[in-house]
Order: sequence, then C-alpha cells, then structure tokens
Amino acid sequence: SAVSQLGVLEAARLCQALGGHLDVVSVVVDPRCPLNVDADGVQWPALPEDLKGWRDRCELLLREMELPDVSVSLRAVAAHEAGAAIVAAALESGSDLVVVPAHGRGPLESLLLGSTSERVLQLSPLPVLVLRGLVIGAS
Repeated sequence: SAVSQLGVLEAARLCQALGGHLDVVSVVVDPRCPLNVDADGVQWPALPEDLKGWRDRCELLLREMELPDVSVSLRAVAAHEAGAAIVAAALESGSDLVVVPAHGRGPLESLLLGSTSERVLQLSPLPVLVLRGLVIGAS
C-alpha cells in the first residue's frame, strides 16, 4: 500500500541516520498457514507459487523508491496473520527495532479487520515504532 511504502521510506531514513540495516518484510495473509508463529525454529510454510510474483513486485517497488543509501533486504512470507509474522521475522533476523506504519483505520474497522500495528505492539518483545500520520500526496 502507499502507506506501507511511506513507512519503508521513513524506516530507511532512520536506518541511514543510525547506520543500520533495513529488513523489509512483506506478508501475504493466507488462512491456510499455521496460526501460531514464533521465532524459535521458524518453519515458514510452503509458499504459494504466487508469492514469488508478490516478492518480485515488492523488489521492483523498492528499486523504484528513492531510498537513502542504506543496506536493504526483502523477505516475502505467507502467514495466517501479518502481525505475528512480522514479529517472528524481526526476532529471527536479530532486529533491534520493529517499524510499522499505521494505516489509520477507525476503531470499528480495526475491530472487524484487525490492526497489524496493534498486533505487533501486543506481541513484540522488541521496541516498536508505529508511524502514524503518514501523508499520501499533497493537495
């Protein structure tokens, strides 16, 4: 999403300022995947064939973005739930901080659809930076 792209850009700027590495995790939600995911011996499920196409599109988007000069890696995973997968990937890669954009859904929509940033906050033993108020375009 556009908000996610802005989140990647802000995270890249933070990594550049701190001399860090940016691990981008793109999650395809698939209810056939296991519900519980943890970082100890993560067994990512067999990925659907379309996940390769998803990863390729994400790589293309990253190349097209004007990211600052920072080391970036990308992982596309299929998971039952995005928040748990993001936390598991961060723990597995040894991250120091998890950065997630907030899409700004209202309380009712978040209740019905869930909120990935909220779930990451609940699950992560790592510090979490939630980027709220990212502006898409100017009018």
